[in-house]
Amino acid sequence: MQNSGYKKIRTSVDEFVFVMKNLDSWERMMNLKFVEADLEGGNVTLMVNPVASTGFYYWVDKGKGKSRLMAELIRDTRVGYIELEEFADFDKELLNELKHRLVDVENHPDCERCFPKTSESVSLFHRLMRTAKWKRT
Repeated sequence: MQNSGYKKIRTSVDEFVFVMKNLDSWERMMNLKFVEADLEGGNVTLMVNPVASTGFYYWVDKGKGKSRLMAELIRDTRVGYIELEEFADFDKELLNELKHRLVDVENHPDCERCFPKTSESVSLFHRLMRTAKWKRT
């Protein structure tokens, strides 16, 4: 099911300003990741990537042949994403299954930030998190 999956949303400039001021919350509420915007007169066309969750993704560095499971860290305001494997060890089989699903099945081949597109991936992530053996730091 490889899929670029990008969609376009047309909005007014005023709505666009509101979205940009509240981007993290808007992305979570809409289950979208903002990609880019084009201004056309008084309207803005947003290019977005629909996702099943904004809470995690697989980051792929094709140049170095590395990949990392990233999770959103939320405090009073979103702080950003952290590399989960720095903080915990996980069941390798489940980790590889999740990576394959996110990178090879649900996203396009050039994907760098491979967000989940299905509820199955979100469920697999939750199963994986239950196997976490947290490291002491």
